Amino acid sequence: MFDKLKNLAEGAKLEAVKKEFTDAGIDISGLDISMEGANITLKGEVASEGDKSKLLDLLKDDNLKINESITVKGGAAASGSTSGGGQKYTVVSGDTLWGIAEKFYGDGNQYTKIFEANRSVWSANGQKEDPNILYPNWELTIP
Repeated sequence: MFDKLKNLAEGAKLEAVKKEFTDAGIDISGLDISMEGANITLKGEVASEGDKSKLLDLLKDDNLKINESITVKGGAAASGSTSGGGQKYTVVSGDTLWGIAEKFYGDGNQYTKIFEANRSVWSANGQKEDPNILYPNWELTIP
């Protein structure tokens, strides 16, 4: 993203970043976003863990330093606490069960826990139960 921004004036850079977020469907109304050179600071709330993940994925760049303090609206409830003690996660483009397991458990080998807890998601979406099949916007329970 930074390569697209480097030739813009400071104010225009910030507006371009905000547009990128809204174009990706992320509600940034609860965020304070500031940018100075190659440093971007994000503070505030987003609606879901999926929005937070999308936002940070959009900013991945070797030349951009990210300072973030982002929470999910409503704390644990908004991040999808379930009565079974798990939490909800919204799949974003590029996700794999391995990557999600690394994010939540620190170990990609734990992907089978997520798959087993969510077999019904594959069935409900008309897919064969294959952990290699994963689509954006699927809501998974992380046990």
